[in-house]
Formats: sequence, structure tokens, C-alpha cells
Amino acid sequence: MRVNVKRIARLVGFALLSLLVLLVLSDVFYAGRYADALLHVGCQGERVGLGESGYPSEAVEFPSRGGYLLRGWVSQGDTYPQVAVIVLPGLSGNTFAAVPDAEMLARAGFSTLMFEHRSCADPDLLFSTGYFESQDVLG
Repeated sequence: MRVNVKRIARLVGFALLSLLVLLVLSDVFYAGRYADALLHVGCQGERVGLGESGYPSEAVEFPSRGGYLLRGWVSQGDTYPQVAVIVLPGLSGNTFAAVPDAEMLARAGFSTLMFEHRSCADPDLLFSTGYFESQDVLG
């Protein structure tokens, strides 16, 4: 029986190339899933104000520059009512994540505005590392 070396070399080359293509395609697939999970983080937590901490708060709603409705809480400061500090919840958090910082500012006498993350307003909205969120603040 005669061994055809060229044919075996071609088959091995084809197998290695097929394996390489499968590895690249699996990397692309998992990278896409990872990116989707990072960009669509969803909403975490409840929307709470400073009322439970003893500081009077009023529920507010306002449109963002993107046209969706953001909800939050305004608390009037005692010492510096004319100075309002915007307190953001961070990555995909609702206002519960901003309460500790808002409490500290309220104790110091500042007015505060806390509002939900964009993914709480609409789960289909993308998360960014600040670009889209800064547009929400400007709204």
C-alpha cells in the first residue's frame, strides 16, 4: 500500500485551517456576547429618595436629551438651598445607589437631585462609560 504524502499534507492543512476558522468564529461570538452584556446592563435596585433618611424629598420626572423620561428625587437643602448637587447612581443603578452620597450632602445643607440610570428608564438604552450619561445630566 502506497502512502500519498501530498494528500495527507493537504488533509492535515485543511483540518488545521478549519480549526483556526472555528476558533476565530467562537472568539467573535463570545466577544459579541460580552460586549452586549456590557452595553445592556439593565436596571438594578429600587427608586428611593431621601425621605426615608429624614430629608424631605419630592419625586420629579424630566425628559432627557434623547427623548426618554428620567425619574428621580429632589431634596431642598437647609443651609444652601440655592446650591443643588446632582448625585448619580453609577453603573445601571437606580437612585438607591446614590442615597449615601445624597445623605452626606443633605447633612451638609445642600440641595440634591438624584435620578435613575438611563437603563432604568429604558432597558434597550446603551450604557457607556459616561458619554451618554453626561447627555442625561445636561437634559
